[in-house]
Amino acid sequence: MRRKSRSNTDNAVMKDVRAKFFSRTAQFSLYSYLIFAYQFKHSLRYERAIAEGFPEKRNAPSKMSATGMAETVIRNGLISKGSQLLEREAALEALKASLDRLADGIGSVIVVSGEAGIGKTALIRSFLSDIEARTDILQGGCEDLSMPRLLGPLFDMAEVLDPEILDILADEKHHNQLLTAFPIMLRTRTLPVMIVEDIHWADDATLDLLKFLGRRAKDLPVLIILTHRDDEPGNAFSVGRVLGSFNPKDLSRITLSPFSRGAIATLAKDSGHNVSEILAITAGNPFFVTEILANGENGNGALPLSVRDAVWSRIERCSAHERSVLEVLSILPGGSTRDLLMHLCAQSGGDEVDRLIEKGMLVADGHIVRFRHELARQATLELVQSGKRKALHLAAADWLAQSPKGDELPVLVQRIHHANAAEDSAAIAKLTPIAASRAAAAGAHRQAAHLLALALPYASEMPDEEAAQLFESWSHESGLAEQIDESALEARRNAIKLWSALGRTDKVGHNLLWLSRYLWYLGQGDESEAIGAQALEVLESCELGASLAWSYSFRSQVAMLNDRFVESIESGEKAIELAKQLGEHEVLIHALNSVGSSMMLSGQVDRGRALLLESLDLADRDGEHIHAARAYTNLAENSLAVGDLKSAYGFLEQGIVFDTEHELDSWLHYLRGCKARYLMMVGSFDEATALARDVFSLPNQTLVMRLPSLTVLVHLGVRTGAHVSDESLESVHAHALGTKEPQRIAPIRIAMCEAMWLSGDYEAVRQIVDETFAAGYAVQKWHAGELCSWAHRAGFPVSPLPNGIPEPMSLECSGSAELAAECFANIGLPFEQALALSGVQGENRGQALSRAISILESINATQAVDRIRLIADLENLAIPTPKRKRGQYNAARAHPLGLTQKEQKILQFLSEGASNAMIAAQLSRSVRTIEHHVSSVLSKLNVGSRSEVASIVSQNPNLLNYRQTPPAA
Repeated sequence: MRRKSRSNTDNAVMKDVRAKFFSRTAQFSLYSYLIFAYQFKHSLRYERAIAEGFPEKRNAPSKMSATGMAETVIRNGLISKGSQLLEREAALEALKASLDRLADGIGSVIVVSGEAGIGKTALIRSFLSDIEARTDILQGGCEDLSMPRLLGPLFDMAEVLDPEILDILADEKHHNQLLTAFPIMLRTRTLPVMIVEDIHWADDATLDLLKFLGRRAKDLPVLIILTHRDDEPGNAFSVGRVLGSFNPKDLSRITLSPFSRGAIATLAKDSGHNVSEILAITAGNPFFVTEILANGENGNGALPLSVRDAVWSRIERCSAHERSVLEVLSILPGGSTRDLLMHLCAQSGGDEVDRLIEKGMLVADGHIVRFRHELARQATLELVQSGKRKALHLAAADWLAQSPKGDELPVLVQRIHHANAAEDSAAIAKLTPIAASRAAAAGAHRQAAHLLALALPYASEMPDEEAAQLFESWSHESGLAEQIDESALEARRNAIKLWSALGRTDKVGHNLLWLSRYLWYLGQGDESEAIGAQALEVLESCELGASLAWSYSFRSQVAMLNDRFVESIESGEKAIELAKQLGEHEVLIHALNSVGSSMMLSGQVDRGRALLLESLDLADRDGEHIHAARAYTNLAENSLAVGDLKSAYGFLEQGIVFDTEHELDSWLHYLRGCKARYLMMVGSFDEATALARDVFSLPNQTLVMRLPSLTVLVHLGVRTGAHVSDESLESVHAHALGTKEPQRIAPIRIAMCEAMWLSGDYEAVRQIVDETFAAGYAVQKWHAGELCSWAHRAGFPVSPLPNGIPEPMSLECSGSAELAAECFANIGLPFEQALALSGVQGENRGQALSRAISILESINATQAVDRIRLIADLENLAIPTPKRKRGQYNAARAHPLGLTQKEQKILQFLSEGASNAMIAAQLSRSVRTIEHHVSSVLSKLNVGSRSEVASIVSQNPNLLNYRQTPPAA
């Protein structure tokens, strides 16, 4: 929360505190006073604390744990001794340095990691106590609920958020507007510092917002501080996905370590405790250490055997009413308002809460009271008997239901948490569908799936219709959250059985349709098609509806992916007609995409591209970002497939920017794999390798996501002879065969033909070509043309194909090698141009082979160079060795973007946001000279602004590390 200035009353109180404090300076340092003052600033009852004052026995040993210096430290969650936070100086300096950069207009993200109890919150509090007067602080956290609160940290920040943000939060359907509104708000703040604690318990909507802001932190600017338990497995993948999406230059990590023996000795000085014993029990964990010291002597003077024992020992020394408050609060992760706490503590009042705060067992953060640490809450919860625990959860759920905000989603989630803990099946069955529906409306499909999963164990107790809808909804939300596995399939099958028994044929068809879809995602193509046909048959017997339109559209997509273009167009046109009739815009967008792709790939290029662009326009208009991403992908990939490299490049760049802006990582990385293929085709082998490796190295990718990059890597290995992938041609071929999709299989078989030709095994080339055509894997014209070219180069006749092949391949196969080479050059395919030249016969053959070698050397296609030289030697042809040009232009030809060494330096400066004047000063050149260099870089990158340069570099960071070492002459 943003801190507020003190009131006059507060200042008067603090004046009295200072007077009392400075009368005892022998015991405390100035920094300790500041810690003490910070605590009193947030205390609810200053007067009582002042009246009690400090302990009288100033020189007693530190077993004064309940009232002495150690306790003062523990109350604040600050692990310190003397004048500083122990062994956290470097971490504090890193935070302060980031704030200094923020003051210079440069934002960043800092992740503070460590095990539970390591002192993350203590570090944040210490940092905030120093900066609150000059910054705008937005602070919130996540709790260990059975279901994370949707955008919980933002609700924690509500007091300091703009009204526009609060209006968006109030309506789940508009939560996507946060991505626009939040940056606008941050730009109006003074040195905004946004803190979100415990992101390992965060919901997906919060993680998505953090990813969106974190990628833009530098330019907003804002300092985002996230705390994260690196020993918490629950949400590790989602958190890793978010952190991995940030620009490494904008991300700093602070990993807190356990206390050293020296720090423990400092804290335990004069306590009479054995430092080695404390270290053995706590392993140096700061919370454990301070809890042990706070516990003090345990009867016979021995240390407790565990931190849990230490917590329990402190609880035992509390009064019965205080213990009741602690037990009640232990069932409330994240703390409680005083109203709820008092309602649940029937025999206790506010005095007990205040005493527990003074003892350091609880803390008050605004209107919320909570345990000083989550570990203390968990230890206390273990003491509460099962029956009492259930009763408390039921009472909490009932109180929340009666509250004015009981039907708001954050409170609904809390009610479900308590109902689940109390095993209240009726409440779970009633509340989870409502909350899940609202979470889904906000785009939080993973949260919706988690909510519905809480009700699944009680499905057998529900009426059949409610149970069927539960299975259907849970499976649907799991699919949207990309959590498709056997359990999702089984839920669909359960729904089909129940709907069938109820005579709901429409619902049966609907679930068969989605079961087919899930089977396709899992790579079970044959079963997917069979179930899809069954779904269509069932739905065609029902009244016209959206499910039937979707069935036609999905059938069109599957046929398109399998290169059955006539079938795809036929089914897709039925879907389009029905979608228009029913007003189902999403189905219309989806079907236009599939039909447009099929038309492009079957030869109706202009008509197909027009339908794809229509699909893209409709998706943009309706905010259907995933469908827009699919349109960009198919426009780019299909343009590559028909040899339209110029259009392909434009759609690739536009799609990558779109996917990045809308956080569509799966689509983004697939499209980057397609861009790697484009780069290979145009001869930029180094850049293609770097990009494909970057995409392939990403964790947790599906096979379909990985295949474009993987195919490029092994193909580049064939062309350059370099070891660029641990996968082999054969293993990638096996992966592609598993998809049963010709579009995945044909490219790797073409690479295998190339490898066999380069090795001189022409018979193997013929065999691969024949088998590929026979299996029906070469339906796309470009694939068919490439296979025919390899057969021709291997010396085998090529039979005319019914649908023909593209012009350059047709010319090459008919013996017009020079014309074919010219066509390939016009398209922008240097490798194919050179290979076509190698087929020139007659008196110009020697000169053609020399040109081919020159082209291949310029793109580092070393294997083909060696093969053509061998062919020339076998034919006793004298091939002159082309001379390499020296100097910076040689470096430019070797660079994937054609940059000179000077332009490479300019690219580095542009990526860092430097102005022309700054660059001129750094390079000791005139501003006019730098302007020319910048203009050249923009031209070679085919962009019009510096921001576009930054976007390209962020997607291709290896460009900044490119070494322009010209090959030796």
